[in-house]
Amino acid sequence: MPKKKNSMRSLLLSFLLLPISVFAGNPSSINLSYSIQGEDIIMTWTSQIGVDIYQIYKATSINENGTLNYQLIASIPTDGNFQLEYTDRSKKEPLLNYYKIVGSDYNHKKVSESVFTANFINKDYYTLNIIPNFFSDLLEFEFNTEIAGEARITVEDIINNFNKTVSVTLESGYNTFAINLDSHESDRYVVKIDFANKSTYRLVEMKNNNEKILTSDE
Repeated sequence: MPKKKNSMRSLLLSFLLLPISVFAGNPSSINLSYSIQGEDIIMTWTSQIGVDIYQIYKATSINENGTLNYQLIASIPTDGNFQLEYTDRSKKEPLLNYYKIVGSDYNHKKVSESVFTANFINKDYYTLNIIPNFFSDLLEFEFNTEIAGEARITVEDIINNFNKTVSVTLESGYNTFAINLDSHESDRYVVKIDFANKSTYRLVEMKNNNEKILTSDE
């Protein structure tokens, strides 16, 4: 892999370890969710009072000091809609893809802002999205893979002595499934995925905010 891509990947991984609150500043947060389906990133969010237009940005490069350079990819007027959606169908590099959504009024005053990452680090193997369900005991998964096989998923809360392992048969393409956490409640879980001769670890925050996922690979 070229040195430049390795450098960018290292910087992006380091950048992910920063709390998302660093990005927030004074603007309020956006009630945002997203889904990874193949190459597509489907973003869905709730419109807010005082916002007339939302602008979606995608990070295109990273500076040596760790700050990201964003490019505007779409502008969506609210037009009185309660819920808005945008899909980025562009081809994704095997990196963490950073997105920023900014809500402004017609005078270009920023009202709200949220930043999130879509994880394509393991794109050569698979892409995986883990979605905490804040209203049930389920941890939901979206799994995109070019090869079929069996994945072994372990969900663990070390502090409160919880461990659950399940095996899931995956088909080639888009898969979705859920793991029941058996009424166990925790602020965060460590999720280990063993698939395609590779282990991936995810730290999943089980609280209703936009701090999505911290990722490290074994």
